[in-house]
Amino acid sequence: MIKLPASYRDPKIFNNKYIIKQQISSGSFGIVYLAFDKNTKEEVAVKVEKEDNEDASSLEREISILNRLSGVPGTPKFYWSGFEQDYNVIVIQILGKDLSHYIKQYKQFTLKTVLQITLQLLTTLQMVHQRGVIHRDFKPENILTGYHLDNSTIYLVDYGVSKVYIDKQGKHIQSKEKKSFIGTTRYASIAAHRGYELGRKDDVESMFYVMIYLLKGDRTQLVGEVKMKTEISQLCKDIPSEFSEILKQLPTKTQLSQKIRILIRARLQVYEISDSQSCIQQLNYYGQTF
Repeated sequence: MIKLPASYRDPKIFNNKYIIKQQISSGSFGIVYLAFDKNTKEEVAVKVEKEDNEDASSLEREISILNRLSGVPGTPKFYWSGFEQDYNVIVIQILGKDLSHYIKQYKQFTLKTVLQITLQLLTTLQMVHQRGVIHRDFKPENILTGYHLDNSTIYLVDYGVSKVYIDKQGKHIQSKEKKSFIGTTRYASIAAHRGYELGRKDDVESMFYVMIYLLKGDRTQLVGEVKMKTEISQLCKDIPSEFSEILKQLPTKTQLSQKIRILIRARLQVYEISDSQSCIQQLNYYGQTF
């Protein structure tokens, strides 16, 4: 963990309401704490950043977008934000561990687990896009399980580099042809590597790179130039061919859900994922979040 001044590491309460229990994580962005609402006793996550943090604008963007996404299943609930004790603060729903934790533990996921995660993410992503938001940074670290009894739900988090692509009149905001790289190299779309403005299609493409990684673990080469020069069929080697077909076609999300269900029928001999909770819950089998 990064070493910060004691005053930065040890706040006690925010908004006269959210009492800090313990530190969860830290990074260049600041620190995330586990806290609880002293009135309702509900546990929450508190993210704090120094006022002079160069990423403060990303926190402001995340606050704005979480408000916009209020009520969307699979996105964290937003409770409060403000400036206290020289910190920019945001309070959101507490969640479980991210998928990078599980991939380190299990090395790779089963096909069934990956398909279940994908279907939940597709539902969330469709609603995020309907609210006029492009995520722009799909990676295992931004995909979390729910907390405790909610641990069968998959959440898409971290909207600090996300973008609103629809204006107040409901019209698409005009894209720029070229811009600086946004996202995470391993999972970014080809368009991102080429410096193009990102759209909804790029979220879907990035999501599938994440799913390929979860299936293959470190056996796949998805980084930058390698990914751009490698045939999709080679990237998808040793996993069901439907993944290659989907990436080549990048159909609409409705068609994508249908294609995944076809894949489930073909590979698992089931017609619906009626037991959609089972595999995701098993990720948490060996211990609670904290």
